[in-house]
Amino acid sequence: MKKIGIIALALAMLMLTAAFTACNGGSANSDKVVANVTISISTPDGLIVERQVAVEGTAEVPPTVLDAAKLALDIMKQEEGNDKLDYDLEYDKDDNPVRFNSITDTDGNVYKYGALDEEATLYGLWDFTVDDVEAEVGMAATPVAEGQTIKMVYSTITAEELAASSGK
Repeated sequence: MKKIGIIALALAMLMLTAAFTACNGGSANSDKVVANVTISISTPDGLIVERQVAVEGTAEVPPTVLDAAKLALDIMKQEEGNDKLDYDLEYDKDDNPVRFNSITDTDGNVYKYGALDEEATLYGLWDFTVDDVEAEVGMAATPVAEGQTIKMVYSTITAEELAASSGK
């Protein structure tokens, strides 16, 4: 009876190992990608965070600007224990984060994306560059690579300026 229990346990472990291997493409870390990047997040009121982070992804889903920014803010919040530092994300229909709705700095100042007043005459924007080059797609779609420098800058723009800049 004891031998049957041991054999059953061994078979169960073998099946679990095979299942994990199949789910991970044969190796848990075979497609892991880590990019050590420097990121700064600033506003007209000053710097929120500037630090190096090791942001992770996979070959299929590489680390992005959004991943790096979230990680830098999470590390800073944890290290400083500041309850005011926070962020809110917008998600797509598949529940994937696509951008920041807002970032709150350590003093409690909220930097909101989008219309800042009821009349929609003033908008808040998070612009970013990677190695001083503006991206053609959003933060969640812009991959980062080893050694890159990301700069996120908050600014405001009037509805007229926004319309002129988009060619309307």
